[in-house]
Amino acid sequence: MQKVLVLEINEVNFDLLEKYAAEGKLPNFKKFFDQYGYTKTHSESDQGVLNPWVQWITGHTGLNYEQHQVRRLGDMQGKSHEQIWERIERMGKSVGVFIAFNAKNNLKNPTFFLGDPWSREKRILPKTAEWADDALKQITDDYANGRIAPSSILKLIGSSIANLRAKNYLRLASYTKGYLSRKFYRALACDLLLSDIFLKMYKKSRPDFATCFINGAAHVQHHYMFSSKYYDGEIKNPEWFYKPGIDPLEEVYKLYDYTLGEIQKEVGSDTRLMLMTALSQEAHDRLSIYYRLKDHTQHLDELGVPYTDIQPLMTEDFIVRFKNINEAKRGQKIFESVRTKLDKNIFYTTTADDNSRENDTNDRAYYVDNRNDGSLYIQLKPSSDKYPDNFSLYVGDEQQEITGFENQVDFVSIKNAGHNEAGYFADSGYSKGELPSDIYLNQIPGHIAAIFGEKNASELKDADIHHTEEEAEAPAPVAA
Repeated sequence: MQKVLVLEINEVNFDLLEKYAAEGKLPNFKKFFDQYGYTKTHSESDQGVLNPWVQWITGHTGLNYEQHQVRRLGDMQGKSHEQIWERIERMGKSVGVFIAFNAKNNLKNPTFFLGDPWSREKRILPKTAEWADDALKQITDDYANGRIAPSSILKLIGSSIANLRAKNYLRLASYTKGYLSRKFYRALACDLLLSDIFLKMYKKSRPDFATCFINGAAHVQHHYMFSSKYYDGEIKNPEWFYKPGIDPLEEVYKLYDYTLGEIQKEVGSDTRLMLMTALSQEAHDRLSIYYRLKDHTQHLDELGVPYTDIQPLMTEDFIVRFKNINEAKRGQKIFESVRTKLDKNIFYTTTADDNSRENDTNDRAYYVDNRNDGSLYIQLKPSSDKYPDNFSLYVGDEQQEITGFENQVDFVSIKNAGHNEAGYFADSGYSKGELPSDIYLNQIPGHIAAIFGEKNASELKDADIHHTEEEAEAPAPVAA
């Protein structure tokens, strides 16, 4: 039986890849696309669910959002949706899963398993790989303030010595040195180490099915697309944020090209390699500045929110849990009352959860989603300008003043790119031109299951081609 390896390159825009490849900068991608081609995938167009923590669920389960109802990072907790690796394990095959985004570990005997950096799922990893995961969890959580704990440095050194291939020592040193002046190199260093950890585990266990998720390009696109040589819009990153001279997208794409080539050399001819993005990114159309709370507990205590637990998420967002639904409603009222008294409004009225991107601003600091289960999903809303000095927020009917709020947050980034419902999928089991021109994202799990002989599942074929834009946006059927 042929083995299958899915390289999940989160949110990478293949249109941009092609432009850099045409310059000769990405020889492995060019060769792969010339030989096997690729197809475009379609997911939901509703901005509220057009996020990786929603769309990767679809790409792993074959269920659309209306069916899986996973809206937030961490919402897979308590869900019983069968993921593709579980379907394959159920057929008696060995599986390995490395950095499954917003996933559960319901496997009985995986060769390895690791969730995303925000995951609380059980890890099945060598101890030296756990060191890297521990360190990267801390670094991810403290990304905005740039803090790297001494214990994390020691764990990264130990994990690198144990897992990094000798040929990559100089490359890692180059990224580490680059990080001193350009923050995005940290994402490249992390992806280099993680891909070597994956390759070491994969070569040792050789599972029938494996996935490897890498996220550095999604991060770089989000924060630096305005600095790409191929961005032709009018918004520019200010020099206090990013000094011109190096194209961040070119740098991360070159790393991914190198990673693709190394995987192809290491996995062997008996492995069917697939590339998958779930969704992609496009240049943002407004200047949006994001901040992250430094100390969620301190801030919520100051606001008087009656929480029982706080779970920080990616950047500006977090989940707050309460004793019961009534307490959650109390918390919601407090968050919705937090406002400014500036001469001009700076918080955007619309957030990433809204279908439109209005430039309207108001004085309300928080977006609140009451999930009606005793918890709230909270976003510190993006702003149209930097926070001023001596910035105060006011809470509730009594207008309690929270002074110096600019000191309670860390600047995260200027958003350069948002999500696009178009994703991409490539499969070395097809020659160029044989894949349908476009498919639904939720067809991919059935396609993979069919390769392993699951009854009623089917591989992609010409009949799956969508001929109209309306057809491509229509709700897709559930893959068998």
